[in-house]
Amino acid sequence: MPRLAPKELKLEAKEREHLEKLINRHTTEQQIALRAKIVLLADEGENNREIARKLKISRKMASQWRERWIAGQKSEIEITETHIPQTLQIAYKYK
Repeated sequence: MPRLAPKELKLEAKEREHLEKLINRHTTEQQIALRAKIVLLADEGENNREIARKLKISRKMASQWRERWIAGQKSEIEITETHIPQTLQIAYKYK
């Protein structure tokens, strides 16, 4: 039986930029950065098997985070201001 293609995931430019910033930020937790990488690769058209191979994770994990993003459960990937020290929050507001 043929396998079904994974659901298409398309990011808006702002979402892509946000995820790339998360990945490049040195203070981002590794789990969050990994989830962001999964979503970015899915946006580039990679299937779950390719994502799993590139990131050395299971296909199940790649599939799970693709599905969660599509379903709108982005909160576990997105970083909130509470993760940023208050001094940086103030500095960021005045940029």
